[in-house]
Amino acid sequence: MNDQGKRVQREELHHVLPSPDGTMILPKRLKPAPFKTRFISPRDHDTERTNDEIHTSISFCPVIRAIVDTRVFQRLRGIQQLARADLVFMNTNHSRFEHSLGVAHLAERLCRRLQEQHPKLNISHKDVLCVKLAGLLHDIGHGPFSHTYEVVVKNALPQYLDDHPDLKVHYAGYPKLAKDWCHEKVSLDMIDLCLDELGLQIDYQELDRPLKQIGDGLDRCSMRCFNSFKNENDDFSITKVHYNDDDDILTSRDFCFIKECILGRPLPRFNGFIGRTNMYKEFLYDIVCNRHSGLDVDKIDYFARDERRAIWASGEIETLMVDEAVVAWAACTADRGSCSSCNRPGHKHHKHHLMICYPEKRIPDCLRFFKKRYTNHDTIYKHKTARAGQLLMCDILCQADPFFRIFTPHPFVKRGPLFPQNFEKLPLSLAMLDPYVFMDLDDSIFELILHSPDPRLNPAKKLIYERYKSRKLYKCVGWEVIDRKYEIGMNIWEKSESQIAAEMLTMGGEHRDSDGRPLILEKADFVLDKCSSNYGSGDKNPLEKMRFVRREDMSTHKKHRPAEDLPVAILFDEKRFSTELPRSFESNIIRVYSRNDQKSDLVGHVFAMWIEKALSGKAGIFSMTSDPEEADDDEEEDCKLPPVELSQESIPENFREFYGEDDDDDKSIAL
Repeated sequence: MNDQGKRVQREELHHVLPSPDGTMILPKRLKPAPFKTRFISPRDHDTERTNDEIHTSISFCPVIRAIVDTRVFQRLRGIQQLARADLVFMNTNHSRFEHSLGVAHLAERLCRRLQEQHPKLNISHKDVLCVKLAGLLHDIGHGPFSHTYEVVVKNALPQYLDDHPDLKVHYAGYPKLAKDWCHEKVSLDMIDLCLDELGLQIDYQELDRPLKQIGDGLDRCSMRCFNSFKNENDDFSITKVHYNDDDDILTSRDFCFIKECILGRPLPRFNGFIGRTNMYKEFLYDIVCNRHSGLDVDKIDYFARDERRAIWASGEIETLMVDEAVVAWAACTADRGSCSSCNRPGHKHHKHHLMICYPEKRIPDCLRFFKKRYTNHDTIYKHKTARAGQLLMCDILCQADPFFRIFTPHPFVKRGPLFPQNFEKLPLSLAMLDPYVFMDLDDSIFELILHSPDPRLNPAKKLIYERYKSRKLYKCVGWEVIDRKYEIGMNIWEKSESQIAAEMLTMGGEHRDSDGRPLILEKADFVLDKCSSNYGSGDKNPLEKMRFVRREDMSTHKKHRPAEDLPVAILFDEKRFSTELPRSFESNIIRVYSRNDQKSDLVGHVFAMWIEKALSGKAGIFSMTSDPEEADDDEEEDCKLPPVELSQESIPENFREFYGEDDDDDKSIAL
């Protein structure tokens, strides 16, 4: 901050003087403020704590408390972390609220570790508070049912509208979402809304000044790093606050830094990072969202939290990932060998970043951490019944979205200048266009749909009432693991769900039930689901993106060097750890679920035949032409199936387990 900026802050701070009883005295010479603002009084400076099942205890400084108590953040209590995975794992009903507090705790803990290990990096207390706030607010942009809402908006709904083009008329007059839309970008708007609720706003024209006061609420000079936060490892008694410490006030630049930490890259309106322009502090950006290796405090928390809730594991590995972290110079992980921020010709560390690294001896522990990601995805997130619940919720939201509208907030909700009212009402899939509308969305949305008087919502209501509320989920009637190492597997995996569905529908033959009645397979009778579980880098080894510090470089005197002279980390040596590496870092599976209980056997049978034909390697067996006579006679003959009567004997052996009631494994963990 320049001298002029500090002088302005000092003059503003002298406007308010705390009295011994905690009230604020306004000097008579000052004009009354245009807004009614409140200050954090000295008796509020003590750190508060709450219990947590993963971290035992989590602390709140006054600024964290003020953010947590906003309506924007409290909304996360109503959004489950794993959508409705509790339909299978009954204890996984934890919310985004708990997870966000856990990430904030770990972010501070990791910052304190680096602050202690590298005193000459000049990690300030305000740096620590900003990173902690980034951890707290990183998921504030999630919609109902967490990632399920994102899947609906980006994938399921566009496909549904393509299948029902007559429904697109209901979206006339609304703008289209950007292709790169994600919940992290919504989080940036929700941070602005959170500040708006406190009467504050980021001023992009005056980045080094305190936040702009735009209304009643918290005084902008109260958004600061208090002594109780600086000394959280000491006695938690009330401490005196020094209001003349200019560097402790959170500025607009600090909140830009918070947003950048969440996004993992520069803000859209800027070419580079503006929160912390010092190249020796770029490692701070990798604590909440690690752009290099993917190993960050967000994953450390939800791996342990989800695993503990689903299969009652303890998650001890988080201690190593936080307490063993160090900072070192490391080669850029970009695919082309360098990026814009590390391309510094002539510099001592050209094409290197100051990066969060780990001791070389912790390579096996890092590999186990990424293996936990694979295990969680394979066992919990991509469980076939949990996915059935997600597919059902997607269908409900897709059927409701063209007709269901969320109205803008009530008249008593005072809008700030940043988000004017542009729409009287919005569909669920576009609620993020108005953060005031989006703030009202949580997992209770199905109840609003169910009690809506609009008769056009009856199909969605029927799914909610007859399937969702009674846990009659779609039945998985077939699956196949796809090995992408082989060309035939790659060709199959590159097909989209809609392509596979179309190919299944083109397969000829007569299908009859056990009573001899003809059955016709339609697209609405089934849904396909392609799932990938990996270690975090697709089919690549995630350790290739990590950097490690040699044992001889881990001595205290080397870590206490200035940033310019910190050690240079090494790359992962695959030959040394070849015996600990898995044969493959990714598994891919295609599942088919039946929406029609009367056609479950038919769906499974056709999918089995499709897989058999696809794995035979015959090129073009599913090619479709507008005129059937144009198809090759041999090809058409291969595509047709003989008339079948569906029975246990006609179903391939590896598919039979899906044709009865829920299998035993599912019953052992289901509610």
